Amino acid sequence: MKRTLCWMLLGLLLVTLLAGCTANTPGENTPAASDGMYVLFRNTKVSLGMNYADVKEGLGEESGPAQDVLPCDGNEDGKTILHFYPGFAVTENVDGVIVELEISELYEGEGDAALMGKVKIGATQEEAIAALGEPNNYPLPEDDYGLMYGQGNQYIGVFLDPDSNKEIVSSISMLLMEP
Repeated sequence: MKRTLCWMLLGLLLVTLLAGCTANTPGENTPAASDGMYVLFRNTKVSLGMNYADVKEGLGEESGPAQDVLPCDGNEDGKTILHFYPGFAVTENVDGVIVELEISELYEGEGDAALMGKVKIGATQEEAIAALGEPNNYPLPEDDYGLMYGQGNQYIGVFLDPDSNKEIVSSISMLLMEP
């Protein structure tokens, strides 16, 4: 269990650092809400590139106070705001655009978040691949604990529990990267 938690925290830290140290300003190529991958939470579809204000009401009550996150250089223009829900987190940039989505047991409470409405925490690697298709890093190298997908400027990591021999989904991260 300690090893699993360590891998999950390492994955979450990496995604957070990448998000905090990159430009998060949406460009003209930001995918529309109906394009690409999405998370279904409380019957609300949430996609990278959407305006947080457009889905906030459908997400319901937050499970904790929102948290401001400054980039590595401390520039206020790169600040993001992290919103917490049961088992799910949404990060918006200063323009209100969703730049990161995370499904994890680390967030307080049990939620119903599912990538593409199908892949939840506890799903099997086989179920994830059946729902999402073959990842960019398939077949999965021995030392790799995540199924990695990239579509345009969206990056998705479906992280697998090392204690289950990489058979069970332990967390999911989606990140919007801009040049």
